[in-house]
Amino acid sequence: MTIAQLIYERRTALHLSRTDIGLACGYTGVAARSVVMRWEHGGCLPPVERVRRLAAVLRVPIDSLVP
Repeated sequence: MTIAQLIYERRTALHLSRTDIGLACGYTGVAARSVVMRWEHGGCLPPVERVRRLAAVLRVPIDSLVP
């Protein structure tokens, strides 16, 4: 499973929106939704400084979000 697939699968399993994830990772406004969409589509990876928070929200080990 790719990092993009993992983010999508965990987000939907936890019934969270893209905006929920983005806000929890410290993004605001439209960026909160659009950045998570890019992560899920494989357009980019979550920045290192956001991985710890993202892992906590998705309830996965940090190393599962690092290539």
